Amino acid sequence: VRVGPQGIETDGRHATTVPGIDAIGDVTGRARFTHAANAQGRRLVRRTLLPWLPLVPEGDYPSATFCDPEVATIGPSVDALLRDRPEGSFVTHRVDLADVDRGYVDGTKEGFGEVHASALTGRVLAATVVGDGADMET
Repeated sequence: VRVGPQGIETDGRHATTVPGIDAIGDVTGRARFTHAANAQGRRLVRRTLLPWLPLVPEGDYPSATFCDPEVATIGPSVDALLRDRPEGSFVTHRVDLADVDRGYVDGTKEGFGEVHASALTGRVLAATVVGDGADMET
């Protein structure tokens, strides 16, 4: 099995340089978070059990930062979106958690959710949740 500077080398289907040996997770250098390793594992199981189905491409993985308050994210940062996309090509929608039904029922006083979406298509590009229990949303 070939090992590079980031870890075990794999192709887009998690196969190593040795037929019959696959690798996922942090040993590959491509999944530094539990959520990413879990998603890669599910892709590998699907490829193994249903090899005739097309494999869904790898995408962004959610991540959680366990601090106070908790932070959950998926997709590129706002800085990356501003750097990589033309000005005005995405919009940001923000809502305070206290203003949504779950926040009202739970008595949430602080926190927010933010979604960054394509201004043209509405496709979600990235999202962030900050508040108690944000990790449970990922």
